[in-house]
Amino acid sequence: MKVRNLLLSASAVLAAFTLSACGKNSSSASKENQTLHLMQTGEIMSLDTANQANISQWNVLENSMEGLYRANKAGNPAPALATKVVKPTNHGKRYTFNLRKDAKWSNGDPVTAQDFVASWRRQTSPSAQSGYSYIFTGVKNATKVNEGKLPANKLGVKALNKHTLQVDLEYPMPYFTRMMVMPAFFPQSQAALKKFGDKYGTSSDKMYYDGAFKVKGWTGSNLSWSLEKNEHYFDRKNVKLKKMTMQVVKDANTAHQLFQQGDLDDATITGTTAQGLQKNKNLMHLDRAGVYYLQLNQVKGHPLSNSNLRKAVSLVLDKDHLAEKVLSNGSKAAHTFVAPKVAKDPTT
Repeated sequence: MKVRNLLLSASAVLAAFTLSACGKNSSSASKENQTLHLMQTGEIMSLDTANQANISQWNVLENSMEGLYRANKAGNPAPALATKVVKPTNHGKRYTFNLRKDAKWSNGDPVTAQDFVASWRRQTSPSAQSGYSYIFTGVKNATKVNEGKLPANKLGVKALNKHTLQVDLEYPMPYFTRMMVMPAFFPQSQAALKKFGDKYGTSSDKMYYDGAFKVKGWTGSNLSWSLEKNEHYFDRKNVKLKKMTMQVVKDANTAHQLFQQGDLDDATITGTTAQGLQKNKNLMHLDRAGVYYLQLNQVKGHPLSNSNLRKAVSLVLDKDHLAEKVLSNGSKAAHTFVAPKVAKDPTT
């Protein structure tokens, strides 16, 4: 039996529809070849999270890199490179992680606490280009390091020894543990950074991987690549797939056609293609906590620096029509910046 998904991408308040099909005609994740064929809606710009950050990159890195924690089936943090999910000390402001001693990079080097230190310092550097430096806000001195007001060695992350990582926060962050599953917080091989220099992450062979798979065949600009099993991955015995292939498909109709032909096991669709598939037996609806919005040029001297003009643009845009008739993928008009139901009050 093979699982295939048809995923509807989202805008406004995000939602998604996934088609899941099982049967003889389903394509590739078979027992014979153990290969899964997936799609991405956009190009990879870089595999270096300090250089670029987008959904396609993160989808690839979540399968080829390992952080302190991974998300379990319930979506909760579970140990990955950290031996356990730790509780903070120092009134909620210090986390001390013991790392697995059998974790290795794809070149055979051990993964060390200093690999996390090197990565986090690069992520918060004033020269970081990903646009995600802000996500480290709350880690001690992260904002000042990013602004160039303090050197990188003042960042609140420290290797106590080869396999012990200490993180100090400026204030308690109850959500800090959940953030550790995000690729921005993954380690980076010091050996790879030294060997490849400015070329690090610019193609699949210009970095090392510590996750279940290694990226193969991405040259830095092509629209298809593969992920193959990492023989040095510490948990490789539990990796059932031999390979994944990924290709960039931007058109929803093309994605659906490839899915129907069995060339994709997962397809993202929107618009008129989505409208015609609402009764498809393989369709699954998935809610996502996110918001798409228009980023307007507010630079002084430009027309949209006028707040009243920006308000006029907001008023004239029919959000409900955009979500329901144009996207047609289950998204809802966004009337707040934070998506509804993004968090749950356990007491109510």
